[in-house]
Order: sequence, then structure tokens, then C-alpha cells
Amino acid sequence: MALHTIALPARLHVPARMPGRTYPTGCLSNSTYGYGGRYSGYGHGGQHVPFARQHMLSRSYAAPQASSASVATVQPHDALLNAMTAYLQTQTTSDALAVDVDAQGALLVASENGIKEGEVIFRMPSTEWIVGDDSGAATPMWVATAQAFQKQAVDAEHPWLTARAKLLQGVLAWPEEEANALLQNTQLLSTLQGYRAHVDSVAAQNEQLGPVDELWKLFGLVRMLARPPCADPSEPPAIVPLLDTVRHVPQPLANAVVKREAKSDGVLGMGASEASVVCTASRDIAPGEVITVDLGTETPLTTSRCALDFGHFPMTAASDGYELALGIPPNDVNRDDKLDILETNGYPNAERIAPVFVLTPGGTNIGTGAGVDAAGRADDGRSLAAAATRRYIASAGWIAAAVTSSTASDPSDSAPRVPGFILNPVPDAMWPVIRLVQMNATDCFLLEALFRNEVWGHINLPVSEMNERNACTSMSGGARAAFDALGGDDAITSADEEIATIGTQALELGAELPISDLRRLTASFARRSEALSLRACVVYFDTYAETLGDVEYYQERRLRGLNLIDDDGKPMTFDEMLSEGWKE
Repeated sequence: MALHTIALPARLHVPARMPGRTYPTGCLSNSTYGYGGRYSGYGHGGQHVPFARQHMLSRSYAAPQASSASVATVQPHDALLNAMTAYLQTQTTSDALAVDVDAQGALLVASENGIKEGEVIFRMPSTEWIVGDDSGAATPMWVATAQAFQKQAVDAEHPWLTARAKLLQGVLAWPEEEANALLQNTQLLSTLQGYRAHVDSVAAQNEQLGPVDELWKLFGLVRMLARPPCADPSEPPAIVPLLDTVRHVPQPLANAVVKREAKSDGVLGMGASEASVVCTASRDIAPGEVITVDLGTETPLTTSRCALDFGHFPMTAASDGYELALGIPPNDVNRDDKLDILETNGYPNAERIAPVFVLTPGGTNIGTGAGVDAAGRADDGRSLAAAATRRYIASAGWIAAAVTSSTASDPSDSAPRVPGFILNPVPDAMWPVIRLVQMNATDCFLLEALFRNEVWGHINLPVSEMNERNACTSMSGGARAAFDALGGDDAITSADEEIATIGTQALELGAELPISDLRRLTASFARRSEALSLRACVVYFDTYAETLGDVEYYQERRLRGLNLIDDDGKPMTFDEMLSEGWKE
């Protein structure tokens, strides 16, 4: 069997190939990956592809032999993966470690020794990025990057990314009618339609950009390939080779971190370096593991958001969630005061962008869930993504597992203690915003300028029974309406059945699924994730509402702080006041 030597770049730091393995072009593996991209103020993508074909990008790999029965039939995407290999071959100057990349471009460790904590997995300088020039352009910044990619793809300057783009099978690439049918009433569909409206608007205002269908394809490509830390809304998104190969899991399960290093001129011109993206192991990574990072930025990534923005499912059920934007209504008579409070307490753009929070089915803390150990590795040594399919098939106990998880932390004072809820499905940071949005009538005295420096501390705790009840009613009512629109409990049951049927088929056959099944699987994961989160929200707020008579509110806290009432809330006598510290 002929061997082709591929020397990887020194900045690519991946372990030497595993002994005893052969790497024919087009061999089948048991890894489960998908497509890519993250929202940065311009647009969204998502699809989970089980048991993808795997390629070895190493110092030497085995070329295919059509006459060998052990070698799988070469598929059309093999040529695309070979283009990725060719790109790496042009980048190297030294002996390097080996990396597996599956048919969807997911990065895996292929060394018998794995990768050690603190070791650089890859470093990609800015000279290899594709990024547009946004100097004074009237169009959105993603357009400049899309045009740069289009030009360089035609000139064959970036075969890796050109090949990668052809392998994307994200939600953004679905036919519109099919997406509308499969994702009906989901938050995923709502966001997707928002992106379509955005692209339609850009196309209508900029006819020189070409047909809207072509612009939509370019939008989807940039949307799925540009990732943090190179997808900042304040600058054109950058498409970085290899950055799109990492997969998302929330901390603390991620095994790597990605950072952007600024350009350095060195000392007296010595040791200068280009700006670069660096991926570093945050713990020891075992052979066969996929490289995972937490791609969440301002808010945690939900299953739907990750599928849409990065093109794959999060590799843990801890990412199940539903995004909720809490804005101040335009007709609120105290809108200006409330916006001022938000803008001075961590939400500087509250007038334009409503604060977004993530509701979760099992709590805001991350549990490991069934099928994955504390380090985030699959329990049987297979990929995390493959384990995710098995876990979702039998994930009825996920919420219980999360509730009893040793990783759970105590809720903060802003999170009401609700009987039966060890983990709060509502983020702690969301409570002061809920209370501020619902503040009206006599509670509005806290909005006066006199309390401006103290009000945030006050609304981190219950203000009044009326305010707290309004919060419960609005949250429960909104979540129930969305839950019913998804199909209620029947939606969860049918999604479980769909996932079980399709997932079991993939696991038993060990083969790729038809694209129609993959799309159905994506829709089922998204619908299930959103429905579980909404149901937990309804139950939580309905249960909490029943306890409001026993909650301590602002007035009681204030009077107790002045020693005017006792621990039971009863007025104190003068002698009792003196004994409590009034003698001074």
C-alpha cells in the first residue's frame, strides 16, 4: 500500500498516530459530528451527522486500494477531504503530531499518548484567515467576509475551507419548505426565519450583491464557519481553518480552550508574530477524543442555538435549554428609568438589545448526565457525540441525574428556594430583570433617583408579593403557551420515539444515515430540548407561586433591619428594640 507523506505545520500540535490502526481514505468510524457556525450579530446553522467517514491527517496515511475488500468505497466527499489534507501539506516545515478529521471536519486526537494539559493543539495565524475588508461598507460585515471567501474559493487559495464549505449540511442549507415543516413552532425555526428576513432585506437594498438565493448560501456559509473568538459583532467575522473543526460542550466538560492572540511586534523588532487563534488543551485529552471547547460567549449555548450557529449538537444534555429575551415594553410608563437601571447594571445596550437568558430543564448547573464521565469522555471510549445519541435515547432520567449531581452548587440569594427543586431552571441573573420588568404601582418608589445606587441590590431579592406574583404569572403563562405550541408532553414523547428509532438505527448499523433522517433527528433534538425546558419553567413558577405567602419581601427586610419587627414579623416593643441594639 503506497504511503503519502504529509508534514503538518509546527503550529498544528496533535499527537502521533495510534499504533495498530490503518487509515485508508474513506474508512468508516463511529464518530458523530455535524456542521458549524455562531451568531455574532449577522445570522445562524445546524445538523448532527452520526457515524461519519473518517480521514487521517498525519505524517503518513494509507492511500485507498480499490481492490481491497477492507477499504470502503470512495465517496464524492473523499476528494474534498483530500483537499483539506493538501492544504495542511503546504503549511508545514517540521515533523508534527497527527490529527483525525472526520467527514464533517471534526478534530480528534489520534496519539496513543493523547494530548497533555497546557499543550497547544493548533495555532492558526491571521495570514490564513478569510476575513473581509469592512472599510466604510454600507452592507453588514458578514457580506465582506462572504465576498472574500467567494473570491478566494474561485482562486483556490484556501482548499481546506473550500472543501469544508461543500461538506456543510446545516439547517441553513435545508430547503425552506422542509425546514418550516420539520421545525414548526420551535424557537429554532423562529430564529431561522429571522435570518431569512435579514438576508432578504440586505438583498433588496443591495442589488449588486446578486440573487437572494446566492446571498443566502453565502450568508449560511459564513454563519456556520465563523466562530468565537473571531466572530465579534464589532468587526467582520473571520473564517479560520481548523477553528471550525472543534466541537462545543459547556464548561467544565470542555477539554480545550480557544483564544485569540494579538499581533506582536516583538522587542526592537525581534520575535514579531502575527495575530493568531490558539487552541490549547485545558486538561489531558485521551486518544480518540474529539476536541471540545465552550463556544458560548454572553449566554450558554442551547441545543437549538448550537445546532443553528455551529452546525452540531452539544455533546451533553446539559445544553438543553430555551432562550428568553426580557425587554422593557415600549408602553411602560417607567421605561426610561428601568432602562437606565439595566444599562448601569451590566446591560449597556438594553434599549436596543433585550437581555437574553437561558431556561433549562434540569437546572442552571452542569451535570455529567448518563453515558459521560466527569471528564466528559464517553463511558465506553467512543466519541462523546456517539454517546450523546445513546444518552438521549434513554434520557428520561437526565433531570433526576442533574438534580442529584455532585456538581450542583447552592443557589444564590436571588434564586427563590422552591420545594422539590434542588437545581433552579431559571438563571440567578434573570431574577432582578424579571422583577424590574414587572415592577409597577406602589413598588415603583424604588425607581426614584434616591434609590438608583441601591435598587439592583433590592431587586435581587423579592420586592413585594404583588411583584413576585406578577413575575410568576407572566413567566408561567408565556412558557405554557410556547410549550403547548410545540405540542406539549406529546412533543417530548414523539421526539423521544423519533430519536430512539433513528439513533438506534445508526448505532446498530454503524453507518451514515440518509439526509432526510438526519434532518428529522435534528428537528427532534431541538423540539425535545425546547419542550423540556419550557415544561420545567411552567412547573417551577407554578410551584413557587404557591409559596409566596411565606416569602420575605422588601418592606419586611427593611423593618427587620431597623429592628422594628422580630423574626416572626411582629412589631417589637420599645424594650425589645433596646435589647436588639438601640441602646447605642
